[in-house]
Amino acid sequence: MTDWGMPAAGGAGEAAIVLVFSLALVLGGALVLLLAQLKLWEARRRRTWPAVMGWVVRSQAQQVATDTGYVYRADIAYDYTVGARKYTGQRVRFAEPGYGPKAQRDAALLTVQHYPVGQPMAVYYDPRHPEHAVLERHQRQRWPALALVGGAMLAAGMISSLSWATALAAPLMR
Repeated sequence: MTDWGMPAAGGAGEAAIVLVFSLALVLGGALVLLLAQLKLWEARRRRTWPAVMGWVVRSQAQQVATDTGYVYRADIAYDYTVGARKYTGQRVRFAEPGYGPKAQRDAALLTVQHYPVGQPMAVYYDPRHPEHAVLERHQRQRWPALALVGGAMLAAGMISSLSWATALAAPLMR
């Protein structure tokens, strides 16, 4: 055992592999933290999107075949105008998941009922790219979970790296 409570390395090769793995955890954790920060910035920017009045022009539930069966989704389309240009949008919210098993098709049907054809709606659009729009601009925030995972990876990698680096350097310091 080393002073740090780590098992003595079975050789420099084994210790080097563990050290490389630890450094990969550090790098991976840092990348996941960066992704979480980008998601946070994106969510903050989307909350400031301006709104214009639009009208629902298509609203139906769809059953879509996949390799593993079927998924259900709400097929919503709406027209809106920004400046003098008319657009047609199809996104209800930022994350548009399909709805899994048949039992969950009710979620697609509820969305369709919420947006009937002809209904006027607030349409939120990206002022930089007005062709990007949604009917619901608030979304479930996933960046806190990403930050937790990234922080845990970073911490585990740093602790492991420091422990193994110390174990490798100990014979050299004697």
